[in-house]
Amino acid sequence: MRPGTRRFERCQDVNFAQNRAQASRAEAAVAAAAAAGVIGGALVGAAASRPYYYGPAYPAYYPVYQPYWW
Repeated sequence: MRPGTRRFERCQDVNFAQNRAQASRAEAAVAAAAAAGVIGGALVGAAASRPYYYGPAYPAYYPVYQPYWW
């Protein structure tokens, strides 16, 4: 194909359209990854900010051995 012919222009138009579609898909993938990173960071931050559990080390129904010194 020679520059200036109709076939050459059509080929350029097709290539340009394909490049634009590929760029749009890449942009959408980056946006989705960024959104997933923000959501993941929020979940990790929420999990890290929970207070510690200060309850008993064992459940109340657990039989505790208490020796009898009579």
